[in-house]
Amino acid sequence: MLLGAASAIAVSAVVLIILDNRYLPAKFQFEEEKANPLYSLSQCTGDFEIDMYFHSKSTFGIIFKFIRNGSDLFIYPGHTGSVFCTNETGRVLFLAAFARSDSGCTLLAYDLETGKELWKTRLQALEPTPHSAYRNEVNLRIGPGTVSVHGRETYGDYIEVLDQRTGRTLAHRVYRDERGKKKVRW
Repeated sequence: MLLGAASAIAVSAVVLIILDNRYLPAKFQFEEEKANPLYSLSQCTGDFEIDMYFHSKSTFGIIFKFIRNGSDLFIYPGHTGSVFCTNETGRVLFLAAFARSDSGCTLLAYDLETGKELWKTRLQALEPTPHSAYRNEVNLRIGPGTVSVHGRETYGDYIEVLDQRTGRTLAHRVYRDERGKKKVRW
């Protein structure tokens, strides 16, 4: 029985390695020019509108209003680094929710017909890091049936790939981890 359990664990590890090789590149790449709402607007297709406006009392300063046929689908409080994109059909919007001065990211999927939240996944990203000054940026990329998050944080870089339909993590890899080191490269 113990041997059978060990074999199952070994098989699971092999499957994870195959998923990593299929979804994750060997080298981390981050495109800073794509880590903003203006680029995100160019990555959206479908029959809806996005209003973006400044609100001085909002925590992050920018409000995004997603509209279809003159009715609000949902409103999201964002910032100058907010990123989002639609799937290939333009029917689902993926939105990265994160603070620019904190570690981590949550990816949300919304139905652009109804405004309903389809799923919400807290990414593995980097483990929470105590800090006094921090920077966090994200890129989103759409693949066949997947959405990937390329995160660049003060203390590390990661890529996490999720299933578009379920939000389930398919692969995750940390490419740079400098937590606990004195000198931080940015």
